[in-house]
Amino acid sequence: MEDIVQQIPTEIVPTENVYIKALINGLGATIILWTFWTPFIIGFARPLVNAQIKGYTCDYLSYLGAGQAITFNNSLQLYLMTLLDSGVISQSQRDYIANIFFVNQGNDTVAANIINQDPQKNLDDNFLIIVLFAVTYFLVILSCCLGIYALSSWFSIDLGPLYKFNAVMALIIIAIEATFFGSVAMSYIPFDINLIIEQLKFKLDSYLSDIGSQQLVDPGPPPISPVPPVPPVPKPACQFQAAPLQDYFIGDWVQPTTNFGTLDEAQQRCILTSQCVGVTTTGDGNYILTSTRNKYVEYPGTTYQNKGSTSWLLNECR
Repeated sequence: MEDIVQQIPTEIVPTENVYIKALINGLGATIILWTFWTPFIIGFARPLVNAQIKGYTCDYLSYLGAGQAITFNNSLQLYLMTLLDSGVISQSQRDYIANIFFVNQGNDTVAANIINQDPQKNLDDNFLIIVLFAVTYFLVILSCCLGIYALSSWFSIDLGPLYKFNAVMALIIIAIEATFFGSVAMSYIPFDINLIIEQLKFKLDSYLSDIGSQQLVDPGPPPISPVPPVPPVPKPACQFQAAPLQDYFIGDWVQPTTNFGTLDEAQQRCILTSQCVGVTTTGDGNYILTSTRNKYVEYPGTTYQNKGSTSWLLNECR
């Protein structure tokens, strides 16, 4: 009997150590959950929720009437300007709030706009939310790590087995979360998940095809060769056309003048532009220059144009 009593272990594990190990495991699970979900919320879920709220608001206001969207935006703008003038918010905060809650007038495809959105614009639209999540994530992880270190040091607990346990639990938790999100949650989310998947596949295929084309085709540096001078392109010559003088002499277009010069001189001025299509003479020293856009009479030293036409028409035949 005495031999049996001597074989019974007299050392009993303190009950508080079990609780401490459970607390350490809970802190480790918290680190796993925050590490798994925070990047997803910042990079994907939060912008989609933001856009979905705007989409529902736009649909609701469109249902009430097209003018309601303008009224809503004007009311929000007035309220934000009041806060800005009173010093409650800054200009950057006002722009951020307006960018989130102003209602776009028109239909919107949430998935396509978010997936194809410029990363910088996405960052600007969600900057404060991203900073809030990032700071909170850092504080939670830091607190959990310090708590695990303090508890293990104070109660002399070996963390090796706990690390193995939490590694297995991490895989189990991630599998459960991914399965839940991929099956149950997908049935109730307000997003067009099929369109999101299509947009992601299209973007991935485009990215991979660009990388493949860059790797297959490598032309290398272009050869250095002297660039031949580009000859000037001559302007088309005028096609001189005769026309009845009565087509041009209308009302106050006719002005008394002295001799202008020779017909060759007038024709040379016409050749300088493709807008000029003809030069004729009145026979008394005046010349009529016909433009493709307008017609006017040019006299020595002075140009007379039809009333109502603009001055740039005169320069096209000079």
